[in-house]
Amino acid sequence: MEREECPDKETRPCEEDPAAQVVVVGRGYANILNMVRSFGQAGFAVDVLRVFKNPASAKRPLLSMKPEAASRYVRRYEQCVAPEGSRVAQALLGFAQPGAKKLLVPVDDFVALAIDQAREDLSPHFLLPSVGGGTAHPLSFYMRKDVQKAMALEAGLSVVAGRVVDAADWCSEDARAVRFPCFVKPNVSALSSKAKIARCDTPEQLAAALARYARDGEGEALVEDCVDVAEELSVIGVCMDGVSHSPAFVRSLVGGRGQRRGVMLTGEVLPASMLGGIAPACDRLVQSTGFEGVFDIDLLVARDGSVYFAELNFRPGASTYALVAAGANLPGAFARFALTGSLDDAPLNATISRTVFANEKVLLEECATGGMAPSAMRRLMHEADIAFIRNEEDPAPYRVFVGFERKARLLWLRAKMRKLMR
Repeated sequence: MEREECPDKETRPCEEDPAAQVVVVGRGYANILNMVRSFGQAGFAVDVLRVFKNPASAKRPLLSMKPEAASRYVRRYEQCVAPEGSRVAQALLGFAQPGAKKLLVPVDDFVALAIDQAREDLSPHFLLPSVGGGTAHPLSFYMRKDVQKAMALEAGLSVVAGRVVDAADWCSEDARAVRFPCFVKPNVSALSSKAKIARCDTPEQLAAALARYARDGEGEALVEDCVDVAEELSVIGVCMDGVSHSPAFVRSLVGGRGQRRGVMLTGEVLPASMLGGIAPACDRLVQSTGFEGVFDIDLLVARDGSVYFAELNFRPGASTYALVAAGANLPGAFARFALTGSLDDAPLNATISRTVFANEKVLLEECATGGMAPSAMRRLMHEADIAFIRNEEDPAPYRVFVGFERKARLLWLRAKMRKLMR
């Protein structure tokens, strides 16, 4: 584990900060920064553990980006390389404080699963994401898509028809029960990659896709009917004291590709009332798990207008900060409830109006891989009402980001040159 010195002492006098009450841990700097600002703006000092799957290298310069370390709200910043979850738990124990439990907030599925698997070691020192209501299952059980889909049906949400299959035991006879075209996707997102989501038009394509799962040691995959998706939505909410509140949702305007598939490059925040009975059904689903904390629920809207449940994420995503900036600081409200027992209704009842946001991180990555021209990237960044990196009250992270924006433009140029030379 490596300690990161305070990168901007004039903006952020680290030594004068109070003891942190919240520890934010995750792999993506935008998700981390958004949660740091959410808790910081609510009055909480924050510690950060940044997790890298692989060390930064000259071949992957964007991996060395750490704009979140410059935030004025960060009291302590450390990082670790953790190809597997056990190293995350070991690093987190270094943040333990005798006599007081800190609130531990994961911002991605990999870290959320690692924390759940190390619950016995971490629970004496931290307030952890968990499910309750007398359930005999751990949080990891509810991270399975097949389990979530069954519970979503019970809550009143529609789901896409499909089934879980054993990738290693798949044979040609099994394809007779599949309706083509179909989609294959990981049954547990935290154990796989979005890059493995694939449309299969024939039994041969499906067999090839499942063979990839088997080669990578992933026993299960989810095979679903193909839905002609028109748009993707995410309902964002918080569950406290057994009651779930979902004041708003976000709609994707421009989405990512490949490993960024399903990630919003730009989107809009809209009031949950526009969804009719879908938002209350989402709340019933979360309450049925007994989860306490900030969540988001991904939905798919088909061309015919049908809305289908896709996945429940037991952690705040990057788009959560769009609600914070729009006046509904759900992470801050949950931290206050978890640490003091006080319920703050103001963020839950905030008036939400349409607001456009931009996730500069994924826009930068789309540009660096040749998927978007620098001019289009800059236009989308500056047209948005809400930015995830640029922030007038916390300017230092954006100064770090701008330096890498120049590198992304060079990477885009190289990608274009390689295509011309083929």
